Amino acid sequence: MTHPQEQRRKHAIARYLAGEKIDVICRDLHCAKSWLYKWKARYQADDPEWAQSVSTQPQHKPSQLPQRMQQRVV
Repeated sequence: MTHPQEQRRKHAIARYLAGEKIDVICRDLHCAKSWLYKWKARYQADDPEWAQSVSTQPQHKPSQLPQRMQQRVV
């Protein structure tokens, strides 16, 4: 099952690829142009998962103490 936001992204890009103007798509979907440009940049025809959200959480936390040091403090 696909998330409703993914369907919205795919629908917007399909309309863009069909030749509709970005202004019209954004007005109809009540979204910002920056939102559409973001998903346009992420669109990849050969990747069916392009419309999925990507976590913005950092993968690495350089300021975090190592687990061993945390245990010593506790």
